[in-house]
Order: sequence, then structure tokens, then C-alpha cells
Amino acid sequence: MNVLCVFDSSINVKKLPLKAFGAEDVVYLFPLTSSDSLVEVLVREIGKRAHSVQVISSAELVSSCAEVVRGKYLRFIAELPQRINVGGKSLKEYFRLNKTLSMWWLSSIAEKSTLNSGAFNALVQLEAITGSVTSRKITKIVLGCQCARIRRAIKDFCKKHLIKVRFASTQNERSLKLSVKNFQGLFYLKHILILCSCVLNIVLRTCKIKKAVGRSNRSLDRENPLLFVTYFPYFDVLSAQKGIFRNKFFAGLDDPLREQGRSVIWAAIYAQNNSISLDESLKFARRFIENGNKIFFIEEFNGLFSHLKALWMMGIMVFRFLRIEGLVRREYEIGNYNFYPLFRDEWYLSFVGKGGYMALLYFYGFQELLKKVKAKKCLYFLEMQIWEKALIFARDSLGVDTSMLGYQHATISRFLLNYFNDQKEIAGGGPYPAARPDKIICNGRIPYNYMLESGWPVSQLEVVEAIRYNHLKLYMKTDWPRKRDVILLAFSISIEESSSILTVACEAFKNIQDVEIWIKPHPFLSIQKVLEMARIDPAKLDFQIKNDPIENLLPEVKIVIAGESGVSIEALLFGCFVVSINTPERINMSPLKHIDSRLVRTVYSPQQLREIVRDILTDDTSHGKYRAETEELVNRFLFLDQSSQVPEKFLRVLQN
Repeated sequence: MNVLCVFDSSINVKKLPLKAFGAEDVVYLFPLTSSDSLVEVLVREIGKRAHSVQVISSAELVSSCAEVVRGKYLRFIAELPQRINVGGKSLKEYFRLNKTLSMWWLSSIAEKSTLNSGAFNALVQLEAITGSVTSRKITKIVLGCQCARIRRAIKDFCKKHLIKVRFASTQNERSLKLSVKNFQGLFYLKHILILCSCVLNIVLRTCKIKKAVGRSNRSLDRENPLLFVTYFPYFDVLSAQKGIFRNKFFAGLDDPLREQGRSVIWAAIYAQNNSISLDESLKFARRFIENGNKIFFIEEFNGLFSHLKALWMMGIMVFRFLRIEGLVRREYEIGNYNFYPLFRDEWYLSFVGKGGYMALLYFYGFQELLKKVKAKKCLYFLEMQIWEKALIFARDSLGVDTSMLGYQHATISRFLLNYFNDQKEIAGGGPYPAARPDKIICNGRIPYNYMLESGWPVSQLEVVEAIRYNHLKLYMKTDWPRKRDVILLAFSISIEESSSILTVACEAFKNIQDVEIWIKPHPFLSIQKVLEMARIDPAKLDFQIKNDPIENLLPEVKIVIAGESGVSIEALLFGCFVVSINTPERINMSPLKHIDSRLVRTVYSPQQLREIVRDILTDDTSHGKYRAETEELVNRFLFLDQSSQVPEKFLRVLQN
């Protein structure tokens, strides 16, 4: 009998169901973990009973499946609203909110964010697992993983194909919050309870914001102002301590606009920051306002009526969704399995729970903002997130002539699916079309080509200076410094991705000598949650956590290990080698994936990582000869105009 054992780091090796393996069995291990030491334990223990044990290279398999599933999934989401017909109405019409907006576009399903949701990652893993079942003629699966979505989908798959399934014991969840999030039962009750908690938190935060800045003198009667939508707090701290507001995302625009006499009104979206608390953020905001900056938090435009209206509309959406959940489930067939269990939480989040409620608050808040701010142009961060769509739909519902300019401010990975669409979604007309900015402003040629690939017309695309990375131009003119033997783990905002990188690094660098290993977390990332997910005791972690500005760290660093983080692009300009990791836990989100460069490496295991690092550290050959190649590559990602410190192309877009 051929047996497939699927497991992650949570499997309880002390309670392995060894009786599930017979003396004649050929057992294939499919690790959903990068822990080689755990794999070795299972090979040894299962090998005592089975005829033979083979380890599948799951990291390579997951990586190859990701490329195939990506295109299929984008097409599936584009076609889904038309495939589900409810009383002669498409899904977009069925979930209509008003004459211009369908709740479909404000859902996590349509958003497709691979950072906000692990559902697509689980889909890729499921594709790899079911492919292994078919190719190896598996007749029994032993399943020991904590992801309830995966367990449910595999159980359904086994039932459909008459495959025996046995569940192995796993360790307890790390926290009550994670237990609730992972729980795959009582969906309606779970999401209603989460919604109630969300409502309470938002109301309390709104009261705190209004108390801190609500009485500040901020007139909105300026003539033809520019409206900038930004996350807050994300400003230059040194300037802030002097009472000067300099937004890091829009660095370099402040002074030229001031010289032109252009007034800017800022709409702030609060984002939790590990460096600055909400109370500290509001103190800074109040000081900025007192010094003449027109800063408004979106919460200020949502009163009690907005919250009640959002809850009322969610009640309607709950009723509509529960009526058709069976229809939705049947459409989630791909190949020989149904993957609705992987995305069921996203549907409830969007049409029952806090996701839909927050989306409606953004919509109502932006409506009130646009009624009061008579702006000709609105500049916002283009990440194709739900709040951006709410902003555009708010404009469309009011019929105002504010031009929406979406600025793609960060680096883009091909697996940040929220940025990408099947061309049908962009070109498609009919009722309730997708939210469309008037102009997509790209910060480099590579992201520009990505937008073309998704079907955005050339007339709506523009390449301008990568103003967020303006500081990098200084380092293009200086010699690469001599490096120390320092390895930097650059963590993105994703807890899951950061956890997988940390797991591989801990395995690879056990007992490594004479090398410093640093961790640079994203400012909005909780390092504590990363350690919890990786099951690592902070007291036993030998790596140093650094919160210094990245440009202060990279001159000393020889090797950067990164995933989705844009630090991987910056590191090249500092002469660092960049390593990305294909892991079975998480698809490789690196923007440098498939990029051909002698400073970029990809590995599939802790052992490979250790070997690559050893080769780099012991190679005394100067890599300065790669400089021209590296600068050309970085300039494809980020347009860094060295001829001027003023973002002239960007300013022209704002003026036209």
C-alpha cells in the first residue's frame, strides 16, 4: 500500500499513529514545514514499521504548482460572478448595494490578497498534495497539520476518491485568538462574534481620534486642493519631533507643491505601527494640525448613523449570502477536488463578518469626505485593496469630478494577486464594473508591464519617479562598502512568510560560527506573533532584532534573505547578495523570483541555504564588477532619476 503522510511543524511526534503504517507500506512524507530535524525524526520513527520511507521535495513541488495555479485562479475569480446565476442575476447584481456599487467588489474574494489571507497559499499546497496522491497512486493519507482548512479539504477529497484518511495528533494552538481563527465550524456564529468585537474596537478608536483631533481648526474651503490619502503614522520622525509633517510615502512632493502654492488635504487611514502607539500618533497628528497641516482621519467622517447603516446593510448581505452558499460551494471545483473549504472563511468575512462591515465604513466615510473636500485630484496608494475600491466607488456614487490617481508606491511580486486581474475584469462592461482609477502611476518599468499584462490600457498608465526610494540615488553614486559577515533576515508584513523564513534560517544556521544574523521586521509586523507561529522561544533566539532604518543597516550586510519585502531590491544597490527561499509552508513571494542576476540566489531547503551562505562568505572575489548590471536591474523595478532631485514627471501628472 502506498501511504502519504502530510504534516507540518505542529505534528506531535510523541503521539504518532504508527499503527497506521504496515510492514508492506511504502510511505511518502509530504512536509509542510522546512524543519529538516522534524523530517528526520519522522523518517526514523515511521521507518521502524514501514517497508520504506521516501521524502517528497515538497518545497519544489509547491513552488512549481504556484505558477500553474496563479493563472487558473485569476481566471476563476474573473468568471465566477457570471457563472453563479441567482434568479437571472449575476453575483455582482445579486450583491448590489446601490446603482453603482456591488458588495462583490468590496469582498476579500474579489480582492485576492495573498498577504491578508492564506487561502491561496493553501490552494497551492492542496494542488501539490492531490497531485502527489494521483502520481504515486496513494491509497491512504495520514494527516498531521494544524491548518483546519487543509484538513477539511483533504478529508473531502479522500471521501470523494475512496481514499482512507487517518488524522495524527497535533500540538495545541499558540493562543485563543489563533484557535478561534483556525476553527472551521459554526461559521455564522464565529464571524458574528468577531464582527461584534470589531465594532467595539472601531467605535472606541473613533472616539479616541475625535477626542484628540476633532476640535482642531481645519477648514475645508480651500480652492482646488489636492487630496492625498495616506496610512498614518508613516512620517519622518526627526522632522515630526520639530512639528514638521513629512509623509514618507510621498517624500519629495511636499516642497515643490508648496512652492507652486498647491494646497494639500490629507485623509489618514490609521495603521497599527510597532514603533508608535495610537496615543503617540494622535499627539503628533494634533501638533501637525496646529502647525497648519490639514490632516483628517477617515474615522472622523463616520458618525453613529454610518455604523448603523453599515450593520443594517450587513444584515441584508448575510441573508443573501446564506441563501446561495450551496451554489457558491459547487462552483469551487478545480481538477479532481473542491477547494471551497479553503475560502469559506473569506466568504463569511466578506458577507457576514467584519470584512464587509469595515468595507462599508470606508465607503460611507469616503462619501462624506468627498462631499466636503472639493478636490480636483485625489492621490492614493495603489495596492488594489478594498479601501481603495471603496474610495473610487464613493466618488462614482456621488457623481463628483475628482480625478483618482493611484500611485503604485512599493515593489510588486507576481504573487501579490491583489495587484493582478484577468483581462476580462478590466475590459468587461455591463452592470457593476470594477473600480477603475483614472490613472495608475507606476514607479518603474516592471510594475508598468505588470499592469499592461492585467489589461490596463496604456492611456491610463504612467511611469514616474519612485519617490519613496529617492534616498537610494545617493548610494548609486558611492562605492560599495567593504562588507562584514552579517546576514539580514528582512521580514515583510506577512506573519506567515516571516515565520517560514525564520524557520529555515534557524535550521540552516544552527551552530554557525563568526557570523552575525540580524532580523529587520516590517514596521507593521508583530515579531512576537512571528516567533509564536514558528514555535521559537524568544529566549533561545540568537539573532539580533534591528529597528534601525534599513539604509543604515545594509552597508554592513553581506547577505539579505527576504521574501515579499522590497528590501530585496534596495539590498542590490548596496552590493548585497539576495537569497529568496522556496518553502513548503509559504509560496515564494519575492519580487526577484525568476530574475536573472549573479547577486540573486534561490534555495529550497535549510541545507541549500547553509551551503549558499558558506560559498558567499568564503568567496574573496570582488563582486563590484556586478554593479552596472545591478543598477540596470534596480532601475527596471524603480525609476530613480539621477538627473534631478525634484520628481518632475510626478509633478506633471499632478498638474495635468
